[in-house]
Amino acid sequence: MAGHKTLQKMIKLYKIKTGKTELDPAEIAKFAVQNGVELPTPSDPMKLLIKQVSEAAREEMRVDRLRWSRLLGQFGG
Repeated sequence: MAGHKTLQKMIKLYKIKTGKTELDPAEIAKFAVQNGVELPTPSDPMKLLIKQVSEAAREEMRVDRLRWSRLLGQFGG
């Protein structure tokens, strides 16, 4: 998997070689692959779903805390 620094170098190279200033992630990804960056290995679908459920649960907890905080504020708590 390409790290951020490698991808940042590819973005700079893309800008130099194409002269484009507006960045299209899909175009840059194709350019990076054509210039030797390996495609990442696809994730295990179950691991991806677990990650999505975890993120959704964290977001729900944030919303619940915000609601609870507002409710306490209404009653001077």
